[in-house]
Amino acid sequence: MKWWLRLIAPSRALIRAPRLRTAAFFGLLLGAGLALPGRAADQPDELAAVQSPLASKALLTDSARAGNRIVAVGAYGNIVYSDDGGERWQQAQRVPTQALLTAVTFVDERNGWAAGHDSLILRTRDGGVNWEIVYQDLAPEGDVPKPILDIRFSDPLHGAAVGAFAFMLVTADGGEHWQVIDTADLYDLLEAAGLEPEPNFNAIATRDDGFLIAGELGTLLFYQPGAAPGNGAPDIPASPWRILNSPYRGSFFGVDVLRSGELLIYGLRGHCYRSRDDGDSWSEIPTDTTANLYATAETDAGDLIVVGAGGTLLRLRGEGGGVERIPYGGFNGFASVQRVDDRHLLLFGDAGAQRLALPPPP
Repeated sequence: MKWWLRLIAPSRALIRAPRLRTAAFFGLLLGAGLALPGRAADQPDELAAVQSPLASKALLTDSARAGNRIVAVGAYGNIVYSDDGGERWQQAQRVPTQALLTAVTFVDERNGWAAGHDSLILRTRDGGVNWEIVYQDLAPEGDVPKPILDIRFSDPLHGAAVGAFAFMLVTADGGEHWQVIDTADLYDLLEAAGLEPEPNFNAIATRDDGFLIAGELGTLLFYQPGAAPGNGAPDIPASPWRILNSPYRGSFFGVDVLRSGELLIYGLRGHCYRSRDDGDSWSEIPTDTTANLYATAETDAGDLIVVGAGGTLLRLRGEGGGVERIPYGGFNGFASVQRVDDRHLLLFGDAGAQRLALPPPP
């Protein structure tokens, strides 16, 4: 679990008891072919995010590119954006929430989505200047609200959001409607494999016609909507879930598909792994750190910039090229990173947005 989530995530014990009731409720809705509405009619209106000249210096938990614009999200509904590589920042004009936002993604320069606590999803159609709530569930069937921890779209219509305790939502209409995925079958699959049956889903990435999911306690999954029936028999239902071999039983906080097509996973205590066969096998990438790793960025030269807790800032130089710790004078944590150009990075974390000049490789 990410460092900024530990203080406010619900207790696992609180959520296990109502699991069957919740699964039955969602199963009834989905069995009837219904998608959940954007928000319940009896839920109160949200307070809008507070405007502040120091918005870019507050906690920022994730970032994404919207064309040439860089957009970052964070605490109390804070959303900021920059059109000049982080030299100057502007705050979004309309954000109708003060919830902690944990993830943001864009499919082009105008259309994007952000997600966070209270099972909240926001949408923008103007590059991050104005946002609207398209999904929220403050108290799902008397259960505690599940924070969303990551969100991704494979195209302008199809997307997925994942979160605490195996929570997952999908959309096929650009986020107008979101459908809660019943994970009861996954619960049984994970339990039969001796794994945590309701793991936190910490990160998601698009891959072909499905989604890669990485989470706590070594969780690695592939979710494929509309999977074909099994064994060539049309009367045998297929599971949309596939459990991938995991090289580590600690938590993963990120999963990326590199430009080469290789998969990258990373997380607890500096563990980082690469796969060339869609997750069937993994090779460890030495990082020479025990700090938690939260985000990466690829350079044009094929190096990886990796950021994490306690001011961790690394450059992994190609395959077998070794690891370099990039000098940084502070100890604040980094939750996200964007490459501006060959010489500059944008770092996001508990000190807000920071622009950093990269030293040349040794």
